[in-house]
Amino acid sequence: GYGVYACKHGRVAVAALEPHFATTLLTSTGLATFQAAKETDWFSRATAERLKRYFADQSCAQLSALATAHDLPLLCLPN
Repeated sequence: GYGVYACKHGRVAVAALEPHFATTLLTSTGLATFQAAKETDWFSRATAERLKRYFADQSCAQLSALATAHDLPLLCLPN
């Protein structure tokens, strides 16, 4: 839920730390496998890998639009 990932034409900084942001991020990206085993463990390694692949296939413009449409804490950093 928190990190910097590669995307087309740059990087995207993600800060989906709170449960509602994490749920929205996974739902809006089609990765709604959100299962919190405990409050501090929002993402499994498998989910993190899926997010990494998802971001790599998206442009900064697409990710900025996603952030705006779903009020997500994402910030694109173009090359």
